[in-house]
Amino acid sequence: DKKVRQHDDVELYDEPEYKDSATGSEGDVMDYIFVSHLPKITSEATYLTQYTFVDQLDKGLSYNRDAAIYFYDNRDDAMANNTENAIVTWKHGATQFSENYASQSAEYNQLTIAPTLGGLNEINPELSDCYLVVAYTATVNSDATPVLGDYGNTNNVELTWERTSMDYSDTLEDRARVYTYALDLTKQFTESDQEFDFTKV
Repeated sequence: DKKVRQHDDVELYDEPEYKDSATGSEGDVMDYIFVSHLPKITSEATYLTQYTFVDQLDKGLSYNRDAAIYFYDNRDDAMANNTENAIVTWKHGATQFSENYASQSAEYNQLTIAPTLGGLNEINPELSDCYLVVAYTATVNSDATPVLGDYGNTNNVELTWERTSMDYSDTLEDRARVYTYALDLTKQFTESDQEFDFTKV
């Protein structure tokens, strides 16, 4: 699952829930999470050899380079990203995972996050059947790049994973949207207002 929420809504409006879509204004910070359920890892034949997230961010959103990874032993804490209840935390910059953020086209940037060999060694087999959550924030740009209106700013994520015993990789996909709107206001005066001081508008 890929989920999003408007960062300020957590404290201002008591709306901590992550959802499939959220609204934000230019300059707002959006909280994103990817929630995945790790498979059972019972032997070296079932060890994970790849667990890579490739995330596409529309140009209207800028990644804040703060990704972290959390592991939970239950779905509820994972879906809420209750970091205080995480059983393992890999903070941003930790050696257990790598990240690469780069422009891919005129429409979107791409964020790739994957456990390193050291990270996979920590997952196999101790974190079998746990929930892995990738969390990061992005800012709605204050320029012409955000998509305004009902189409929204779409972000797709793809998870590619593979086991030692597999001769192929499996993929899962999900998406989230951030909607932002603008008002175009024009104040007009009637003929009787011709004497009005327009500098005070």
